[in-house]
Amino acid sequence: MAIAANLAAEHRFLQFYTRYKNDDGTVAYEVYSRYPLGTYLAVRLASLPFGDHPTAQLWAARVLMLLFFSGAAVCAHLSLCRITKRPEIALIATLLTFSSFYFLYYADFVATDLAGLFGLMLTFHALVKFNDGGTLRPLCGKTALAILLDWHVMTLVLMFVAFGVVAALFERRPKRPPPPPIAVAWWRNRHLRYGAFAASFCVAVMACQLANEYAALDGRIPFMSLPTIDSYIKRLGVDDEYVAAVAWIPFLSGQFQRFSSLALPFAALLELDVVWLKWHRCCHTVWGRHDYGMAFLVLSCLAVLFGMARHRLAAAALLASGWCWALVVRGSSALHDFEMLFMVGAPLAFYTALGTLVRVLVPKPSFVLFGLALASAGGFAFSAYEMATVGHLTEDPRGAVASGREFHRATVSDVASIRKLMPEGSSVCVSNSLVRHIYTHKDSAIKFFSAKRVVTIAARCGGGDDEYLIVRGLAPLGKRPNATLLTPENQLIFLYRRR
Repeated sequence: MAIAANLAAEHRFLQFYTRYKNDDGTVAYEVYSRYPLGTYLAVRLASLPFGDHPTAQLWAARVLMLLFFSGAAVCAHLSLCRITKRPEIALIATLLTFSSFYFLYYADFVATDLAGLFGLMLTFHALVKFNDGGTLRPLCGKTALAILLDWHVMTLVLMFVAFGVVAALFERRPKRPPPPPIAVAWWRNRHLRYGAFAASFCVAVMACQLANEYAALDGRIPFMSLPTIDSYIKRLGVDDEYVAAVAWIPFLSGQFQRFSSLALPFAALLELDVVWLKWHRCCHTVWGRHDYGMAFLVLSCLAVLFGMARHRLAAAALLASGWCWALVVRGSSALHDFEMLFMVGAPLAFYTALGTLVRVLVPKPSFVLFGLALASAGGFAFSAYEMATVGHLTEDPRGAVASGREFHRATVSDVASIRKLMPEGSSVCVSNSLVRHIYTHKDSAIKFFSAKRVVTIAARCGGGDDEYLIVRGLAPLGKRPNATLLTPENQLIFLYRRR
């Protein structure tokens, strides 16, 4: 959200969080150009009609993320309808998948990930139609749109092309005239042509963004030391800062633990004392959560192999793409649980296979499937409502434990009132303690509301020449004799102005 608010021609549309002061007084940028511009541009356009009303802008951005989330679910449903030829099975599998914890908790997460999920499912739907005899043109167009939103779709393309080439090598063909030269033969392979287009487009977009970043920073930083390239290196897990987090055994164990949560639909039922949840907890106790996740992955792979018929190639690519991304950029996956969103292929395949088994084994399957679809819709609606109104328990800066949503509302309310009192271009000091508790919160509210201001982060904001101070909690009387409190009505975060 902060990146979208800072997009402007005067900065050459550079993607950055904040401008901050160095020790020598110079102004620098906290650059974040590691993802395509498309999502941030969409957020910027969605928030433009609300002028300088930051709370309304944040609301518009969340509505946009919910639209991306809904679009991903619709694409998943349409894809499964083509695969199973049974809309009720497709509906059940989609609702069970998108009602799990990670999907509902991050449904309004203002970042590139929900747009990336939409792009991933849009491309998957195009791949399913492609397998049904579709042409390359619509597939390439939808893939290009997905790349402009997020890079994640490239793992789906890579897996689909790799599986397609391997399948072509083992395909039995009738005897024909002598084959053409090898280069011509490979170019006739539609999977390779599709992969060549997607890779070329992705490289072109990435090169344009890196060139723009280098130019926007006036060439002060060597090209190979640009913040974005440094970020890519860290997320590949080859930087010393990430060594402990990306050691293979702890990393895989953590990923399988998270993966097990995808097998449990209806996130709001986590707090209810029901029989099947006790069984779930028992499995976690006896096997361990990583064992449960491994079992779920094996069952999902079997569902793809034996339950997807002629669309097995696209389904396998979707299943493998999430793990491909996690393993390649494990420095990022180890630290960000929301990247579980891109493991969507496993629960979709698993629940589709269960629905197909019900249709085959149960008498009067249409009646049973209709009842299951109604139950799934009710569970999804209940879980979505509970997650939207209650959310998690989160520790707030005062040490109290409150609802995550209530904590977030208080944070947004406080920083919205703070922003109204800070004119654009003003300098503000943010305390380190606030950074640890709030600045890195799920929606990074402080980063967004301090957009277009120059920020200094310090252990203590007593010195320096910043005009404003933002701290957590009210300072005891007399502790800030050189500053005036401007936001006495705030609950968590307070703004001071130097006298």
